[in-house]
Amino acid sequence: MKNIYLIFFILFNICVFSMPKSVSFNEGIKIGIKDKKPVIVFVSSDYCKWCSKMKEEIFSNKDVIKAMEGFVFVIVNIDNSFQSFEYEGKKLSLPDFMGFFGVRGTPTTIFFDSKGMLITVLPGFVQPDIYIKILEYIKLACYEKNISFKDFSSSPKKCVKR
Repeated sequence: MKNIYLIFFILFNICVFSMPKSVSFNEGIKIGIKDKKPVIVFVSSDYCKWCSKMKEEIFSNKDVIKAMEGFVFVIVNIDNSFQSFEYEGKKLSLPDFMGFFGVRGTPTTIFFDSKGMLITVLPGFVQPDIYIKILEYIKLACYEKNISFKDFSSSPKKCVKR
């Protein structure tokens, strides 16, 4: 009987606290453009403790997952050096990809708009509450309205009213 409870507990945690579904970079950009959705690219590595922390505290956080609705989610693991990427008609190897987008380490999050254009590159770990604000800022396309993230953070209505 104890085993049944243990199995139920494990399955419950997997279902409730699992990360959002991710797709490959090439597929993610295509889906984003086709479905008119912004794209989140999480650049990670197996040995990176901060990447694990982001997966546990950010991408498994129910409020963050809810805020990620309407985005396409991509994970690029830099430990897989045989990956190839396509962006704006260019074929990129993993080192080319990292150089092209200015990725200097992991974790790094890259945000693209619904047209597949680069919005920004965010290096390092970010707290869940800040990450949610970043997602709202991008979802509302405040960057297109020349509203800084700092201004949006202090008064989100500035972006919505315009």
